[in-house]
Amino acid sequence: METRYTDCDELISLQTDRVSLTVKGRVPFPDAQNAEQASSLAVECGGPYQLRVCGRLLSPPREGDAPSACFRTRPLLGADGRVEIVVEALDGGAPSFRHPDRRVESMVTASGRSGRVLSGAVDFSGSIGLSEMTVLLDSEAHLRLTVEVFPSSLSYREEYKALSAGAAREASRFLRELPGELEEGPRDPADENAGEPPFSDGSSDLTVRDLPLLYERWCFLKLNNLILDGGQYIPVFQDAAVPSKGGLSVFLTPDRPACVRYRNRETEERLALFWHPRECDTPTGAQRPRCVLSLEKKGAAAPYEYVFEPSYRFNPALPGTEYRASVSPSPGPETADIQQLHRYRDAIVCGNGASSYERTVFGAYVLFPYACEEAYREHRFFASIGRVNVGGLPFLPGAVSLTAELLGQLIADSPASAMERAALPRGLEGKLAKVNWSVRDVLIGTLRNPEQLAVCLKHRLYYIPAERLADSDFPIRYVAIYQSRKLFGDEAGIRYFGEVTKCIPVRRAEIRESPCRPGTEDKLYYRFEIKQWRRRSRPIAAKEAGFVRSFTNLFLLEHSAELPELWIRSAEEYRLYCELKRAVRDACIDGEDGAPGFRFGSFSLLLDDRKIYLVRGSRVLADFRLSDFSRRPGEVFRLMLRECARHEERPR
Repeated sequence: METRYTDCDELISLQTDRVSLTVKGRVPFPDAQNAEQASSLAVECGGPYQLRVCGRLLSPPREGDAPSACFRTRPLLGADGRVEIVVEALDGGAPSFRHPDRRVESMVTASGRSGRVLSGAVDFSGSIGLSEMTVLLDSEAHLRLTVEVFPSSLSYREEYKALSAGAAREASRFLRELPGELEEGPRDPADENAGEPPFSDGSSDLTVRDLPLLYERWCFLKLNNLILDGGQYIPVFQDAAVPSKGGLSVFLTPDRPACVRYRNRETEERLALFWHPRECDTPTGAQRPRCVLSLEKKGAAAPYEYVFEPSYRFNPALPGTEYRASVSPSPGPETADIQQLHRYRDAIVCGNGASSYERTVFGAYVLFPYACEEAYREHRFFASIGRVNVGGLPFLPGAVSLTAELLGQLIADSPASAMERAALPRGLEGKLAKVNWSVRDVLIGTLRNPEQLAVCLKHRLYYIPAERLADSDFPIRYVAIYQSRKLFGDEAGIRYFGEVTKCIPVRRAEIRESPCRPGTEDKLYYRFEIKQWRRRSRPIAAKEAGFVRSFTNLFLLEHSAELPELWIRSAEEYRLYCELKRAVRDACIDGEDGAPGFRFGSFSLLLDDRKIYLVRGSRVLADFRLSDFSRRPGEVFRLMLRECARHEERPR
């Protein structure tokens, strides 16, 4: 019976009478259709050998045939996985291992004291294409195994051809659109390709091994041409092209930073696209994104920067994988690449001002090689762009619409709109996701007089008439003290809160720390024992509301600036109010202890369990699905603001 590939640990076993070479690991693309003949494997050996691939014996050439043979197999090695390579000398010779990639070669070293066994865990990242492993005995080549290393895609060879052609095409477009007044001086566009291609890395022709770098170059050139396609910006400086025999060639290498700067024809606003900008030294270590878009907007004190990170890999979201279960059932960028974007954004913010490109980063996006744009719209890492302005975008020749759409929005954004795209403060996203909004276990209690505050703080207690609380209000885990403006003047607001350790029903006379009014001695009260009163660094500002008690949750208590925010009832309401406060100065909350609305200028936003309504006076101007806002808050909020602007232009 044929061995199933998915059950195999020993991918390749190649043995002669003098040496054995074994490659162990898991096959990539175990569920891929029509993959049985998708890969190539070649053996070169001067004598008889035995070859097994995933447990199946493959017939070597007959004696007297050519010393090398080629086989067609399913893909065996992946650039994103790790394998174990073991070399063992069987006749007492001294083995050694060679590989064109010195990094791979250095991973296979002597194991044990005899020197007859070499082994190592190897990853082939950066070694896409044919990978040649040579085993030497006593410094002489004995056998050679050439096996194909696949990236995330089975069709990488076709993508390589498409990207090679695409890079040359985009380079030619890039060179034709440069104006004559740039530092290179005027030239004849018809002469630009004479004697040398428009795209060059200063070396011989690229190989499949260079595919990740080729993808980075194509991304940079395509982003530039998408900027030019808008027609609003003209280039005013570039150092990505260098003089060549025929005029100019685009020259892009990771060790040579490059930049193209543009000017808006009408507004004079500037933007720049950086290629491998120089490292910025930050408190968390050096950071060096591959592509950075910098926008200088009128009315803004500093440029707005966005990271575009090309990564030639993606996760196929295979059945049974953690990615499919926890991220998305459809292919998308690797989780590690998304996490890297968060590190870029946070670290570059920390190191503000250390280099020419290091400013506040408002968004970061992985560009990855995937063509199914419409299907990707439902992916978690596409929705996250609307939520926190960090995510992934499929980007290949013929699949550029999602990136072009976002790029156009970023360029057209006003400074206020750019601010809207920024994520919630660092760390707040994770906390917000954990809030159970149905639980309101923080009592906001009022005071009868200023003396009561001193008693509560001194004796670590709070008391309230039992008639003001219902059985459904319990359990109460925290108490926050509200100091009204009527009693406390400038000291009004919520300054103190504490965790409840005990709640006891008592007669008022039993609360001996504070004398009771005549006639109230037998009235039933709840006495709350407080573990420790905590003082907020900034009080929650008072807004006279006339309540005697209300409830909130600990998240709102710790993150609210004004009293009405404590009555927000859902993550959608909280995020909507955060977006609103960032965009307009006069945003406020209407209502209390219920489903609040939000008011700004002449407009209001009202919510029910399905929709958000944009209202002016008694008229509903537009409505938006709450589920859409939950998935893409930034995007939906921008639609709201555009609707407001449209109605502002009309007479009432």
